[in-house]
Amino acid sequence: NSCPIASQDQFEGLQDMLKEQMSEIDQLDCSCETESTSSTTSTTTATTTASTTTMTTEENLLVTLENEGMVFMEMDSFQKALIIIKLGGQFYTIDDSLITINNKTMPLTTLSPQDVIWKNNDSFEFKQRAFSKVIISKEAPNSSYPEPGIYVKSKSSGNEMAMVFYSDTNLVGMKLTGSAFVPSSKTSFKFNMETHKLMVKHAHKGFVSPYWNENYEMVKITKYTFEFLKNGNQEVYDHISKFVPFVIE
Repeated sequence: NSCPIASQDQFEGLQDMLKEQMSEIDQLDCSCETESTSSTTSTTTATTTASTTTMTTEENLLVTLENEGMVFMEMDSFQKALIIIKLGGQFYTIDDSLITINNKTMPLTTLSPQDVIWKNNDSFEFKQRAFSKVIISKEAPNSSYPEPGIYVKSKSSGNEMAMVFYSDTNLVGMKLTGSAFVPSSKTSFKFNMETHKLMVKHAHKGFVSPYWNENYEMVKITKYTFEFLKNGNQEVYDHISKFVPFVIE
């Protein structure tokens, strides 16, 4: 028996058919691979976006607070006062004694809106303690000057919080949380950005005989941090945006 031998024309025709079929298979494989890659990419992107959104929401909470939120403080308080913030319909309390300076973390404890008794648009009561709204000024006479806003003050005796703003060329600090000597809502320091003169408010216990102490030196000043020094004792102010918040339900 002999095998049939194809003619030259038949052979070339078979080759063309095979090429077409291989081309179709390649295109089908590419299409499947593209769809698979696209699906995987979409899934990865969605997962990444969801994760980032969660992180960004919490990490930017303190930054958003200064731009969109509301801050409430106790006026003329000599005790370690709370700060209450309202952001997006949610209330949080900040206890400066729980802030950690080394790793820059700030716990925010959620507060039920039902626990807040409003007196007017700018004040309310919480646990029989009166809180008033704080005006946050973001204006600075020079863009290279320290950022105005909320700062955490750390020193050997503990933490405090202050509202920092400008009055002409003076960098001014107002106490958001008080001490036994100088209560909240009082001006705690003034620093002239041109003459570099620094004055810090001192008083006897109970804010008796308050006076400006000029024996302080501004030893460091940057966009988001500045530092006082007196007799080897440091007082460091860090802008709230340098801290990472975590919410406690």
